Amino acid sequence: MTLTAAQQTEIAKPVRSPRGLVKIIHASGTIRIATGGNVTWDSQSWVKGGVEIKNVKTGKGGVQSVRITLINEDQIYSELAILGSFKYKEVFYWEYYGSSPALEDPILRFHGEIVKIPTMSNKIVFDCSTVGASTKRIPNLTLGSPHVNHMPRNGEKITIGNETFTIEIN
Repeated sequence: MTLTAAQQTEIAKPVRSPRGLVKIIHASGTIRIATGGNVTWDSQSWVKGGVEIKNVKTGKGGVQSVRITLINEDQIYSELAILGSFKYKEVFYWEYYGSSPALEDPILRFHGEIVKIPTMSNKIVFDCSTVGASTKRIPNLTLGSPHVNHMPRNGEKITIGNETFTIEIN
């Protein structure tokens, strides 16, 4: 098999790693960080920042997880993390190739929320998972007679605190 000149040219080019765009929606404003340099995408400015993306995975039930590390220059993120105001904030992560993304180029690799902040020093680590994944656990609890009488019927809604649940009987 002989390669064409165009194929040989493409093979000779250096391999490029994907660049990333990270967006964290926060009460004090949306944080937009780009791994490859300052870019404009989706009519927004993305600032070059020290950000690392690792362990993008899909687990049981389609739950995605990712670890995002922000370089904490000038302790810029510490105050927000100490106040706990990053927890459960919405996070997006896109990947693209090239120096600047065209509107259609970036691919959404992750959409979720920050569920844990295990490390905070000159780097802040965010463990993230699919939105609501931490609350989608099936309780290991059986309710029935004679311990519980007057159970709500299947499909009935009950409220505990400010949350509403729908009864499902298997």
